[in-house]
Amino acid sequence: MQSTIRADYPLSHLPRIRTRTVTSNYAVSDADGVVYVNASGGSVTITLPPAANRAAKSFTIVRTDSSANTVTISPLLSGDTINGSASLALSGAYSNTAVQSNGVSTWVAAMGASSGSSTVGALVTGGQKNGNASATPIGTPVYQTSTSGQFDMAKTDSFSTSRVVALVYDTSIASSATGNVQTGGVFTFASTAQVDAVCGTSGGFGTPGQVFFLSDATAGALTSTAPSTAGHFLVPVLQAITSTTAYMLLPAQIVGL
Repeated sequence: MQSTIRADYPLSHLPRIRTRTVTSNYAVSDADGVVYVNASGGSVTITLPPAANRAAKSFTIVRTDSSANTVTISPLLSGDTINGSASLALSGAYSNTAVQSNGVSTWVAAMGASSGSSTVGALVTGGQKNGNASATPIGTPVYQTSTSGQFDMAKTDSFSTSRVVALVYDTSIASSATGNVQTGGVFTFASTAQVDAVCGTSGGFGTPGQVFFLSDATAGALTSTAPSTAGHFLVPVLQAITSTTAYMLLPAQIVGL
C-alpha cells in the first residue's frame, strides 16, 4: 500500500534501503535490503534467515561479477525452501532475485534466477492495457486507472496519477494494447539509450545510489532532480545500481509538496 507524507515531513526521514557488498559467504540479517555479491574471488553462499515469523519480509540479492564461480542462495533451516527447492543459483553479471518470506517455511523468489532446471518467474504482471493515447516505452512509470487491468503514464500533478504501481517491462506497449509491467525488485534496461529516454539522462543512470523521482514536468518520465512544485507530489521510484539497472522503490512513499 502506498502512503502519503505531509509536506513538512523531513526528506531525510524517508525509508532508506540498506545495501551491502560481500565477496565471501554471508548470512543475511533483517537489517539488510540489497546484498551485492562479487564472486570473482571464489564461490559464495548467501544464507537466508528462517522464513518463520518473517511474513512479507523481503531481500534482493544481486550478483555483480561474470566469473565461472557459483553464487548460491540457501535457507538457514533445512526445512525451509526457495520456490520448493533447497537452494537457488545466480548465474551471470547482474543476475538477481528478490526473495520474500511467506511467514512459515518458504521463501518465494523472483527476477530471473534459476532453481534447479526451472526458471524463476519475475515480478511481472501480464495482460495490462495501455490506457494512454501514446505508446509507453520500457521503464515508463505507470499508475492503475479506474478501469481494471488498465494503466496510464504517472505524473506528480495529482495524488491519483502519482501513485506509481509499476514500470513498463516490455520494450514498448502501443496505445490500447496489452503487455507486461514490473512491480518490484531490480529493473533492468537493455541499453543506456532506453534509460536516457525515460530519465532524461545521458549514458544511463550514472552514479550508483542516485535516486530517480517521478517527473513533475512530463507524464511517464523520471528525473534525478527532486520535484519541488507546490501542490505536486514527491515520488522516489528508482535507485541506480549500474548504468542500466536500478532497484525499484515500490510501493512508493508519496510526499505532498
